[in-house]
Amino acid sequence: MSENSKSLTVNSIGICVAATTDKKTPPCIIVAYSVGQTAEDIRLLAMNLPRKGLYGRGDFLNAIAKAEKARQVIYKDYNCEDKDLYICRPAVGDTYEIIPRDERAQRFGQGFAEIETAALKFEVEELSVHIGKKLSCRFLYRVQAEYPVDSYEYATVNAYNACLLGRVFSREEFRLETGDGKKAKYEVRTSESKYVDMSTLYVRSVKNSEQGVVEYYVTEPLLEINGEDMTRKTYQIIYKNILKDYSINRFD
Repeated sequence: MSENSKSLTVNSIGICVAATTDKKTPPCIIVAYSVGQTAEDIRLLAMNLPRKGLYGRGDFLNAIAKAEKARQVIYKDYNCEDKDLYICRPAVGDTYEIIPRDERAQRFGQGFAEIETAALKFEVEELSVHIGKKLSCRFLYRVQAEYPVDSYEYATVNAYNACLLGRVFSREEFRLETGDGKKAKYEVRTSESKYVDMSTLYVRSVKNSEQGVVEYYVTEPLLEINGEDMTRKTYQIIYKNILKDYSINRFD
């Protein structure tokens, strides 16, 4: 097979800005993308911040294709529609905007979903960052792994976590549609959009009181209608180190 002749299928993409201020480690974007269903199937690369304008969906897919020496990247959901790219964004403080955002509605446009950055129980070892290249590193689960919010490590664990959550949102429990047939959108954020969007299911993080580290996630209650039957469900999304992945539990 000749170089750049293959297509690469990806099932989740998490993106986070490393807003560093150290001249030796310039700001960049960390992209985590999954090519399977295990922790080992998640790969990473680093991109430059946009120099002119903002990035679109194709810029991220093209960057992955270039790093993987693939002709194209296929990124579809379970129903063969374009899947959202999960963009990490702080709830407060300074933010690098790398894609278009509707500030009035306080949300990203079509094709992107927001995941709030946070302190996480992941530690990254042997991280080596080179722009435009695949990153090499190792993830460990730690009860308390603290990184400055402007570090490469903080961006890397958040992009990795967003990629894991993106895979969760394609599992059977989240294959939901609205009454008018639109697929549901999932966002992890403290505050909802200014405007009510019935197609979005909001997920909140539950943090421990001492360090403010995420313990698990909980969905807002959702009403599932099947014919004349209606079921009210809430899900807990919790990381299981033995699985090296998130598990979904009913949380009613």
